[in-house]
Amino acid sequence: MTSNAVTFRSDAYDVDFRLSFLGYDFPDIETGLTANWLVVKSECRHKGQAFSAQYPCLTTAEIKRIAQWFLDIGNNDIPKHTDICFIEPNLEFRLGGNSDGMIRFIILLSQEFKPPFKSVFTGQALQPDDEFCLAFDYPFDAMKAFGQQFLDLAAAFPQRGSLKP
Repeated sequence: MTSNAVTFRSDAYDVDFRLSFLGYDFPDIETGLTANWLVVKSECRHKGQAFSAQYPCLTTAEIKRIAQWFLDIGNNDIPKHTDICFIEPNLEFRLGGNSDGMIRFIILLSQEFKPPFKSVFTGQALQPDDEFCLAFDYPFDAMKAFGQQFLDLAAAFPQRGSLKP
């Protein structure tokens, strides 16, 4: 059974972050962009504090973009974009670098996904008052595994009909 969630964890930074995909926002609509919005649950634990929220902030096509971004990095290919952001600004992934085979990436949370407590990674945010930053370091093979998890999610939530209205 495929999990409808992806979990990122860093003991070094005392961070856990989980994205769960709860289903289509409009399950009765069969075509168009509206039919392809997914309700996403964000769960963040940082330095002993926890916060969760859910919001329809990613589309089926955006899950594929996330998958490709992680796969490219895991294959040691420079992704087309070092930052990947979406129509709804709740979530952003940012490539931080590669040091000794460990890939640093940043997850920025904003809007409904922004926890009410402070992050220790405020230097990574362009607007620290509006964004919450989480940092993770993983080897290449783990980046590929994250890409595969997002591909599995894309298969679990396929695009429905044409994206045109």
